[in-house]
Amino acid sequence: MENEVLEFDIGLGSGADDEDDDDADAVDIDIDDDLPSTHPLHLTTSQNSARTSTSAPRIYLPEGDLSDLEPYEGMEFESEEAAKAFYNSYARRVGFSTRVSSSRRSRRDGAIIQRQFVCAKEGFRNLNEKRTKDREIKRPRVITRVGCKASLSVKMQDSGKWVVSSFVKEHNHELVPPDQVHCLRSHRQISGPAKTLIDTLQAAGMGPRRIMSALIKEYGGISKVGFTEVDCRNYMRNNRQRSMEGDIQLLLDYLRQMHSDNPDFFYALQEDDAMSGHHPLSITTDHDAVIRLAIMQVFPETRHRFCKWHIFKKCQEKLSHVLLKHPTFEAEFHKCVNLTELIEEFESCWLSLVDRYELRDHEWLQTIYSDRRQWVPVYLRDAFFAEMSITQRSDSMNSYFDGYVNASTNLNHFFKLYEKAIESRK
Repeated sequence: MENEVLEFDIGLGSGADDEDDDDADAVDIDIDDDLPSTHPLHLTTSQNSARTSTSAPRIYLPEGDLSDLEPYEGMEFESEEAAKAFYNSYARRVGFSTRVSSSRRSRRDGAIIQRQFVCAKEGFRNLNEKRTKDREIKRPRVITRVGCKASLSVKMQDSGKWVVSSFVKEHNHELVPPDQVHCLRSHRQISGPAKTLIDTLQAAGMGPRRIMSALIKEYGGISKVGFTEVDCRNYMRNNRQRSMEGDIQLLLDYLRQMHSDNPDFFYALQEDDAMSGHHPLSITTDHDAVIRLAIMQVFPETRHRFCKWHIFKKCQEKLSHVLLKHPTFEAEFHKCVNLTELIEEFESCWLSLVDRYELRDHEWLQTIYSDRRQWVPVYLRDAFFAEMSITQRSDSMNSYFDGYVNASTNLNHFFKLYEKAIESRK
């Protein structure tokens, strides 16, 4: 069999395997305007009738008659965005997600003159060792890129219209059924009515999870909502950011009205940094090296204390094998920390404890011992912590406002919902 010339457009491989970054892999290529509108790469290969023994990859094609809905070479669009919208609409019917892969720009004026849209499973994950060798990956992402070749390329004509220059229909992976296609990244969007409902429920103090439950009930199923809880959460967060300045003015109006209704109501405002520019005397946080470093940089004069309750709770996790083997250890540990009156007494008690239970080389105990001046009471008697017990849990405060305020509550609504919580408690 004679050698055969194969023509194909130069394609660029994909990078990160993150379907939520819709255009993360878009690459611009500058080309000369005087080049032909297509710039194929010619390869000469010898294609013999005898194939290799390896089985051919399975090809997945859309089911049903989609001839009137499919793109085709020569198809015209008024704009690049129209082409993108058409291909994404086609992808939704078929069962896959799309993203922008690459583009070509004119060297004359920098305008985009060619664009390629691909299946979201195009390319492969970029296993860059430099990005991961110095940090622990706590939640490895599922591999979604499988080298799918399905794509649509469009070019801008002299008339200003965009024409399909190539269309690859075949996928190398299974397609998503209709009842799941709404979860794919390029098909998730919040409609106008849904935004209105989210705004209303957010103003009432509801969080993303409860709002999604209401939307699912309203629309008659998750597939009809058209987006996920993550999208809802992101929309609510963006709402808070956009409305921050307006919230401040509304809050001032609210406080003035409170004073007008009740002359005994008092409020004071202070602009540009809290506490008259002074650092706090003391601060209590979880036991964390990163937090400690940040406080040392931002509040170098502040007395920093680690929460003793959290350390005791961590003890149950880090020393579970010791607690099972020696039931009396926990009581002795608490006694050593809480009941010693002098520093020398604590030091002696600690060394005796770790020697008795053969824990002198235990890494976590060594860490908290090194930080003892920031959590053991005997080292903290010279500091003022506003009568806040470091063994006190925050659960009581959380339950006090449960159902009224949450992380999505904006500044203006916080005070109104705060009043409701106080009234309910009364």
